[in-house]
Amino acid sequence: MKKQLSLLLTATALLGACSKKEKEENTNKPTVEVDQTAFSKSQVAAIEKIVHAYVVKNPNVLAESIMNLQKQVADKQQERVVELLKKYRSDIDHASGLPMIGPAGADTTLIMFGDYVDSKSKAMFKMYQNVMAKDKKFRVAVRFLPDASALAQKTARVAIALNKQGLFVKFHDKMLATSEMLTETSLMDIAGNLPGVNRTKLEADVDAADTKEALLNNRSLAEKLGITQVPGYVVGDFLLKQAITPEDLDLVLKKIREQK
Repeated sequence: MKKQLSLLLTATALLGACSKKEKEENTNKPTVEVDQTAFSKSQVAAIEKIVHAYVVKNPNVLAESIMNLQKQVADKQQERVVELLKKYRSDIDHASGLPMIGPAGADTTLIMFGDYVDSKSKAMFKMYQNVMAKDKKFRVAVRFLPDASALAQKTARVAIALNKQGLFVKFHDKMLATSEMLTETSLMDIAGNLPGVNRTKLEADVDAADTKEALLNNRSLAEKLGITQVPGYVVGDFLLKQAITPEDLDLVLKKIREQK
């Protein structure tokens, strides 16, 4: 029974693709449901033969059907993403006080969940630097999402603490330029030697309650959005959960700006 139904649905889909015009002309006609049990083995075989012959003569129909199905799936997934982002939009857009990279007058802000200890996150940070060198209307807001290691947690708190002194961008640039293996000692050397840093305030802010709360808020939002590892991003109505290429980002930014 299942095999017969599968064959019939396949035949219907493929034959329907080649008779689009006829389908449109008969839109208002009543639909007749067919009892699938009415097909005999010989009828099923005949359907298979018709489908096979048609696909051989028109291979593009099968490809078109597959592409249409993939598009429907992608559209449905994007609909769910839009609903999810809409539900948590106020939390997502609450970027006040977040470490920010890029021009204040940007028309598009990408929110990145990342971590300096994570190699993929660092690669994405470097990619964004290259993008911002060309695109003066793009910026990145960082929500640090460190793993459970002491070094990752300390690095994220240092970044947030330096942001309170207006030194995050300088720290960010130093972190990306450093090729040596990071330790807690080298981390504090980088932070403590930044021009203009108040070391006493830095040490106090690293362990301040609001610094730790910021990380907890980042974790909570990431979980709501289904981001379980870094890097992850939210930009416009797009939720991305893996590393992306400059070409991918360019397409996303173009799509967002077309909608504005």
